[in-house]
Amino acid sequence: MMKRALLLSIALLLLGGCFKIPRETLEIVRYTFRPTELASPSDTSYDGALLVMPFTASVVQHGDRIVYKGNDQEMATYYYHRWIAPPELLLADLLAESLLEANIFSGGIYTMTSGIAPSHELQGRLVHLYADNRRGEQAAVVEIVLSIFSLDPTTYEKVLVLQKPYRYRVKREDGKIDSFIPAVTEAMELWLSDVRVDLVTMLAEQ
Repeated sequence: MMKRALLLSIALLLLGGCFKIPRETLEIVRYTFRPTELASPSDTSYDGALLVMPFTASVVQHGDRIVYKGNDQEMATYYYHRWIAPPELLLADLLAESLLEANIFSGGIYTMTSGIAPSHELQGRLVHLYADNRRGEQAAVVEIVLSIFSLDPTTYEKVLVLQKPYRYRVKREDGKIDSFIPAVTEAMELWLSDVRVDLVTMLAEQ
């Protein structure tokens, strides 16, 4: 009897190794924000060039995770929903491309690798970019602070000529990720338009 029980136990162990419980594969979905159309060229063009520095981000926004607010006390991040890259990088690229299309600076828009002598330098910091999922408060919340410096072409001395926070809260129909991405894109459209107006005004006063 003991021998039969031992053989049965061994057989069950072997069978257990042959069969595996199927596991559902959950895919990480990645998102970006990009307006369908960038601004048309500006009527005026400043005789200079703009250097767009890499944007920085607050501790909460660090990395490619999408941040959300589920209650009044804390922020959290999605696991299966992420940005295609850290959002501060996406913001810097989007703004540089938009300003290049707008042709506000006749000397062009450049990044750190261009090796040119710019007339102005733009720095950005992403403070907030999150999905407010609280009931009745569903929205995309964005806050970006831009600092623009004029540069002396011989000494590269910087003088702050514009510093401004850009804050947007675009309402959503619900707390789902599918309503968050279009709301962020709408906030980006507002941001690009506001930055363009501020830059043109600033340059006209110099």
